[in-house]
Amino acid sequence: MLVHARPKTMETDRTRARDFHRDWPANLTGDVTYFSASVGNETFAITVKSNSTVSNCVFKVSKREIHFDVSGPEETTGFCIVTIPKQVLVRPFSVFIDREHQTGILSIQNDTHTSIYFSYDHMNHEVIIIPEFPSLIILPLFMIATLLAVIVYKRKHQTRNKKREV
Repeated sequence: MLVHARPKTMETDRTRARDFHRDWPANLTGDVTYFSASVGNETFAITVKSNSTVSNCVFKVSKREIHFDVSGPEETTGFCIVTIPKQVLVRPFSVFIDREHQTGILSIQNDTHTSIYFSYDHMNHEVIIIPEFPSLIILPLFMIATLLAVIVYKRKHQTRNKKREV
């Protein structure tokens, strides 16, 4: 059971995120867009600080995905600093712009939030942020899947061999 030292509210969450943005480089100026993410019975604020126009912000609870659109004047560079409460998504994150995985993502974190920074050439873009599947888990899962396949294979062949013996 998760116990919070103090009640979480949308306003408390926004204040923490705003304070957290002060730790990012000062030369990145832009508007801040807030949207809500409900997890269980709690609602948290996700913030997007950007020099782009940010729209269509959605948190897809079932997939644990953040979706939003960005747009700006062509031949300029856009950036986003997305601040995500740790109760909403657990890092590390993968960022996709127009379904292409982005590299060179910067992130910082404190006790309650993680902020990620990425940039792009301005146009109309769809941004999707998802938690990464930890690579340390992939090998054990592959080993378990292989072991299960061997067990099923052996059981099928044992059943066939018993039928032949009869």
